[in-house]
Order: sequence, then structure tokens, then C-alpha cells
Amino acid sequence: MKLDIQRSTLAPTVVYKGEKITVTLQYLVDGAPEKGVTIREKSTLSKGGKVLTVLKDETNLKENGTWENTLSFAVPRSAQAGSYVVSLQISAQGQSQTARHTFTLR
Repeated sequence: MKLDIQRSTLAPTVVYKGEKITVTLQYLVDGAPEKGVTIREKSTLSKGGKVLTVLKDETNLKENGTWENTLSFAVPRSAQAGSYVVSLQISAQGQSQTARHTFTLR
């Protein structure tokens, strides 16, 4: 079975407190069994190498094909200015793929 990230985006890359950020992840599942394969989708928000929060952690049964998910979240008003990283990870059957995006909070 093959698990591959096709495309991943984050917008906007410069935000202010309270504004929304949207991330998308498009990935390919190929060679899965006929009944599908269990895929774990996990997204985290980090700053300075430390995970601040888990934005999403879901497990779903997926068949062969291209899948896309979109996640939007608001930057907390209590957040400190600086650079943050959103990590989008998919995993199944011992395989794992991760996309990382950075945004700046002013």
C-alpha cells in the first residue's frame, strides 16, 4: 500500500490574534485492500519545537483514491507574537507522511 501527500497549503501566512487560518491536505491512498484502510489524520500547532495543541486527531476508513481535508482554526487572543508551525500528519500500516507549514503571528 502507498500513502502519499499530493498537496498541502496554509493561508494566510501572516495573521493577527483572533484571525482564522485554513490548512488543506490532499493525499493519495493506493493499493489498499478492497474494504479500505484505516488512516489516522493528526494536525498539531507548535512554537519553538514544543507542541502547543492538537488541532485534529481522527481515524477514518479510506478506499483507494485521492482524499482532501480542510481544517480552519482561529488564533487565540492569548497567543504570543512569533513564528508557529502547523504539522499535518497522515499514517497507516506503519507508513507516515508529514507536511509542515509556518505562519507568523503579529
